[in-house]
Amino acid sequence: MKIIVVEDDPVIRAVLKQFLTIKGHEVLEAEDGRQGLQLLTQEKPPELIITDIMMPHMNGYEMIAALKAEEHLQAIPVIIITAGKIDSEKYSLSGANEIFQKPLSLGRLLEKAEALVSAAYSESKK
Repeated sequence: MKIIVVEDDPVIRAVLKQFLTIKGHEVLEAEDGRQGLQLLTQEKPPELIITDIMMPHMNGYEMIAALKAEEHLQAIPVIIITAGKIDSEKYSLSGANEIFQKPLSLGRLLEKAEALVSAAYSESKK
């Protein structure tokens, strides 16, 4: 599976990339929402996006809104990861599929990621 990880903390980004790569996934990295959107225009779309919320230049919610505004990208599942307090209203309005509080359980994150991609793939075949 091809995944874009959008995270401004280089340590968390590196841990996620290493873990997901070891599990057999292709991982592209972005430091903020703006870079994440640039990757979406330069590459074949990923099957999943994992994004932080609090980032410079463009936060995770702004990136998700821009993503969901593009018809050909709307079906890509999005997982939010955050160290901050979860704002249930913002999350439910964002269009993201799942939210995880840091520190992360990498195993649970991977299980949810694979389930979301599998469900999105099944839905697109209908």
